[in-house]
Amino acid sequence: MIGRALAVVAVLVAVVAGATACTADGSAPSASASASASATASPRPVSGDEAERLAVARLRAYEARVMALEARVPVADDTLQLTGRVDLRAHDATAVVETGDGRWALLQWTQHGKALVPLAGEPDGLPDPPADGWQVTGLVPDEPLDGALTVVLSLASDRAENPLLLRQNGAQFVRADTVDGVDVDVFLAPGADERTDPRIRYWVDAEGLLRRVDADTGYDDPLVITLTPVTDAAVPVIPELQALAG
Repeated sequence: MIGRALAVVAVLVAVVAGATACTADGSAPSASASASASATASPRPVSGDEAERLAVARLRAYEARVMALEARVPVADDTLQLTGRVDLRAHDATAVVETGDGRWALLQWTQHGKALVPLAGEPDGLPDPPADGWQVTGLVPDEPLDGALTVVLSLASDRAENPLLLRQNGAQFVRADTVDGVDVDVFLAPGADERTDPRIRYWVDAEGLLRRVDADTGYDDPLVITLTPVTDAAVPVIPELQALAG
């Protein structure tokens, strides 16, 4: 599953190289609290119904297509806050980035690269992309930020997992929780090696939609990615970024 994308070592400390089951994250009040709660819970094997929901979590995200995105990305000596939107079919995303010392930038990315432009201050929502001033580069997956961006674009799939295999390979229920007021269940999913990784948690709602993913990365705070369905929200990226796909 998502683990195939999470094999971006430095960012996610080798966070699975093929996690086979969805990813959804509820909403904990803080990343630290979420990580602590996960660590102290006593996981158990998933039930049949839970395996069914876990199996379709990434497919439901694919069907939702455009999602509002919130992400906390730990990097060296800082934690970046990303707020924006992602098109999980086209693999395009745009977000405002806030650094811990109060700087702001607009970031766009695809599977082929990223584009960044500084902002003068905190914007009112997601601003329109300026015509110039962009720094366009390829993605370097072993860089913490770029690895996290790669993971964001990998949170959906156009097909469901096999729920029977998820159960046979050790998928686990961790606890019930909420994400932005929505009830979710938190799961550990098996990876390519058919073993669960307690560092990666998937938060899935009652309809089987992936709502959040968090992963311990070796920093004090985990990587936390939260998704919320939205309607009629395009995710345009600048032509210079689109050209990298060519």
